[in-house]
Amino acid sequence: LNWFDAKDFCANQSLRMAQPYDAIGLRSYMVQRYSNKEAPNYSETWLGARRKTSSGPFYWNNGNNTIVPLSSPLLYPFGVVNDCLLFLVNVVRWEERPEKPYSGQICEDKNLLYSPLC
Repeated sequence: LNWFDAKDFCANQSLRMAQPYDAIGLRSYMVQRYSNKEAPNYSETWLGARRKTSSGPFYWNNGNNTIVPLSSPLLYPFGVVNDCLLFLVNVVRWEERPEKPYSGQICEDKNLLYSPLC
């Protein structure tokens, strides 16, 4: 699913896309419980944040205008150029940088195999 389809998926179940309060702890749990090392791209998930401008922070969809700034220590270094927030829960990324659970990703890519975290 792309980010917009993921948002609709959550909304259709009367849910909202996730905003983790302990992103590193949740990531560790999800990697250990659900990650697939043989097919790592299948274990990434969309979170409920996106950028309003190409140079701005990620805004959470919680109605409070809380943000993930581009300087956040939680952002994986390659992901700050894209517009929607991805939760890196594949084992490869976790082993590389366990303290960086977030990455930006292109919102509209129809070829993505990511699922929502509602």
